[in-house]
Amino acid sequence: MTGKRGKEDFNNMITDQQNRIARISGNGEPAEASPRVDPNFAERPKSLVPRKVLVVVALPVVVTLIGWVVHHRSHSNTASSAGAAAARGQTLPVPVVEGIVSTRDVPIYLDGLGTVQAFNTVIVHARVDGQLMKVAFTEGQEVKTGEVLAQLDPAPFQAALDQAAAKKAQDEAQLTNARVDLQRYADLLKTDGITQQIYDTQKSMVSQLEATVKADAAAAASARVNLDYTTIRSPIEGRVGIRQMDAGNIVHASDANGLVVLTQLRPISVVFTLPEQALPKLQQYQSPANDFLVLAVSRDNTNMLGQGKLAVIDNQIDTTTGTIKLKATFANEDLRLWPGQFVNTRLLLTTRTDSPVVPASVVQRGPEGGFAFVIQEDQTVKTRPLKVAQIEGGMALIDEGLKSGERVVVDGQYKLQPGSRVKPAEPPGDARKEVQKSSGGSKNLPEAKPRAAYETLRPIVELTLALTPALSPGEREHSSARFGDAKVSGNSDDFFAETKANGEDTGDFRKRLTRPLLFPLPGGEGQGEGERSQTFAADTGSQPDFLA
Repeated sequence: MTGKRGKEDFNNMITDQQNRIARISGNGEPAEASPRVDPNFAERPKSLVPRKVLVVVALPVVVTLIGWVVHHRSHSNTASSAGAAAARGQTLPVPVVEGIVSTRDVPIYLDGLGTVQAFNTVIVHARVDGQLMKVAFTEGQEVKTGEVLAQLDPAPFQAALDQAAAKKAQDEAQLTNARVDLQRYADLLKTDGITQQIYDTQKSMVSQLEATVKADAAAAASARVNLDYTTIRSPIEGRVGIRQMDAGNIVHASDANGLVVLTQLRPISVVFTLPEQALPKLQQYQSPANDFLVLAVSRDNTNMLGQGKLAVIDNQIDTTTGTIKLKATFANEDLRLWPGQFVNTRLLLTTRTDSPVVPASVVQRGPEGGFAFVIQEDQTVKTRPLKVAQIEGGMALIDEGLKSGERVVVDGQYKLQPGSRVKPAEPPGDARKEVQKSSGGSKNLPEAKPRAAYETLRPIVELTLALTPALSPGEREHSSARFGDAKVSGNSDDFFAETKANGEDTGDFRKRLTRPLLFPLPGGEGQGEGERSQTFAADTGSQPDFLA
């Protein structure tokens, strides 16, 4: 009787469960019954709590096993490598890139920062006041010396010239008459016809008129000069800039801006500075027969702008900056240098012939200064201190420490110590080809590591799947009500609706209930593994490539 009554109670529970699944939804239409109710639910375990506990216990065990396997293998590999090296009684050679010390002629430069200045700069002003009648130049035009630039109104100055000429002619006529009277007085004085006083007075009059005529000539010349100033001409050969005044304006000789600025660009000057420590070197190599060559380079040191010669060294050092000014002259035929331009300057001090040079990466820095790793005949290295003169263009000029023909380490020094054994490193391109050839082509390289990693963890994955029980669709659906304390129906839609109504964020919880804990094994056996494979394929559309 008891067994029969229990079976009836179980059937009633199934009926109630189906009724709750098929109840009316929020829009007034009957909801579709869930197809995932398992009629054999009674044959499943009645509670998922033991399974949860088992999963929680199994996961730390799996993680511990993975860590132990990785540590054990790495420790074994290290110990075996160290034991093999100790058995051979020597350390493994370090791959390095070798280089040979060579000799060449190396120029020694003094680098500075300079500013381009026009060889001559003239602000063209009007020298007399008047109205600007004509502008005879075009902005940016190249002009010659004496070429007309502008024209002022000449009429007032022409009238002044004519007036001065007339005054001069008047005074010259009076002078001529006075000279004639003086000659008459001289003849009368010989016959005592006049007194000496009358003669002396007439003589003074002649001298006075001569001075007046000279003054009139000077006034006429001044008027002529002022008239010439109405025509403004170029004082030098150069290029005109932007005009400061237009035709029709009244110009004055006292105007500050002037009419236009005229600059001489051929030749051109560069004023640059060097540290005061460079002055003794300049004095040492300077000679009247050999002028220093100066190069003008763009600010990014990529373009050569011109070559010139040092013109002058300033006669004093700037005490504020501790630098000395120098000036070089450039022909500037191609006009690549422009007034106001900032350039880098390189003064060729001297050229050292047959000097040892190495790549700049050979020079290493240490507490005692520069040094290099020199390769001995037995393929071991030793450190040698260096004295570097300069590093230019990726090459280091060595004053002391290396000789021509010696082998040095160019790359790979971070692994070296004095006495380390080295071997030549393979070129990266050849090494890559060898790896691809031994692996059967470049397509096989990306798949090797995932496949090897998975094969290493295969036993651990199999153990995890064996310890993790499978959930049937019915168990996944009815187990949703066990999460939390809310009393809801077995339908997951009702569970999520009521959970959100209570202010809880379920997120993508539905997928987490049906998603497997681990990836399935290829060709897995058993209902649990098959269900996991189907669930993973439904969620992602395919299985991982390295599990195919």
